[in-house]
Amino acid sequence: MSFWGIKKPAASKQPKQKKAPGQKQGKKAQLLKDALVGICMCCLLATAISVTMGCAEVDSSDDSSDEAQTEVVDTSGDASSEQADAQDDAKEASESKAKATTSSSQSKQAKSEKLLVKFVDVGQGDASLIEFPDGKTMLIDTADGGSSEVVSTLRADKRTKIDYLVATHPDADHIGGLASVITSVKVASVWMPKATSSTKTYQNLLETIDSQGLSINTCYAGRKIASGKNYTAELLWPEKSAKYFNSNDYSAVVKLTYGKNTFLFTGDAPVEAESQCVSASVDVLKVSHHGSASGTNASLAKKLSPKIAVLSYGKNSYGHPTQVVLDALNSVDAQVFGTYVNGTVTVTSDGTKVKASAEKKGKIVAASKNAGASSQQLNSSGAGGGSSGKTSSKGSSDSSGSNKASSKSSASSAKSSSSSSSKSSNSDETVVITPTGSKYHLEGCRTTKRSSHLTKMKKSKAEAQGYTACAVCNP
Repeated sequence: MSFWGIKKPAASKQPKQKKAPGQKQGKKAQLLKDALVGICMCCLLATAISVTMGCAEVDSSDDSSDEAQTEVVDTSGDASSEQADAQDDAKEASESKAKATTSSSQSKQAKSEKLLVKFVDVGQGDASLIEFPDGKTMLIDTADGGSSEVVSTLRADKRTKIDYLVATHPDADHIGGLASVITSVKVASVWMPKATSSTKTYQNLLETIDSQGLSINTCYAGRKIASGKNYTAELLWPEKSAKYFNSNDYSAVVKLTYGKNTFLFTGDAPVEAESQCVSASVDVLKVSHHGSASGTNASLAKKLSPKIAVLSYGKNSYGHPTQVVLDALNSVDAQVFGTYVNGTVTVTSDGTKVKASAEKKGKIVAASKNAGASSQQLNSSGAGGGSSGKTSSKGSSDSSGSNKASSKSSASSAKSSSSSSSKSSNSDETVVITPTGSKYHLEGCRTTKRSSHLTKMKKSKAEAQGYTACAVCNP
């Protein structure tokens, strides 16, 4: 017989014996009893299993209920926590955004509060662009042929207006490109010294100023050109009623102050003029007359002691810059830049310190030892080492430094002047002058071949306007 699929081992076979009737009945009863016991055991086992499963279901139901209850409670707590976290995150995001906005605002404010001065590379000449923190702009000079560079720089810096345009003196290497600038960009005011010239370049500038409906503010010491938050631009030179022999002597000298920093723009002013009008050191110096010895010497360099000095010049035959000027600047540990070798030079000021950068690296090489040294005084007869808005193929400051220009001595100039005066008394012949030179010449003089514009006049008139005889053609 088997139970739950388990077979009982078979009993060993015994010899069959005949049983008595009572024994047979007892066997049957035993079998019945065993069957009943088995049935009872099955019932008990089934009951036990049913009870066990019922308890399990109750426990499971209870657990599910507990879990559900727990889940409800926990979900409520999580939602509250998540809401609080969301609020914290929103607060943090708001604070972060506020900080970012403040930081951005401060960054923009810090950037907008910086003053930029760009000494634009315009070849042999000057062009100084000043960008004030309040959005106003000043332009000091632009050489002949340099207007496109100045205008493109303005547009690149998103400057659409020149509030103050300063022409330091009538030479073409300072004013030659201003007429074009005036017709290309809106100009609010024009400042010029009371110096006249008969050159076409100068006359064209006057006509352009008039055609734009502008008037001229006269430059003289003591006048303030511009002022704003933390800055002023004032004139230190020329003297109000002075009359000078040389156009360079009229050069408007502009002092720009921003916070604690000072900038000095000198045009082609001679040493004597600068020494008279400047009383203290400066942070940034636009070196006078492209590095000619007429505008800087060791004594003046020591007085000014600039941290940064910029020579604005190009390839030329005038001996610019000179070794004596470079030596003078080096002696006061100035950081010296030259537009010919460094390109446009940018100086930034935050009102406390100044920092300079340039478009490219390059070493300044002197083109002469001391060209223009005889013209350091006011009313000197010399030309200060020459001045021209035109460039020459016989340039200076090349890598070899072999191209040198000699300066005329004061004795030679005096002799030339005396000779010309003697001849003028005998005959008042016609001579020619170049747009930027200080000499008068005979027509066909080789020194005038590179000038595109020549003005004819009587020799007596040329001398009356301060021109002296050319030592080459000796008119």
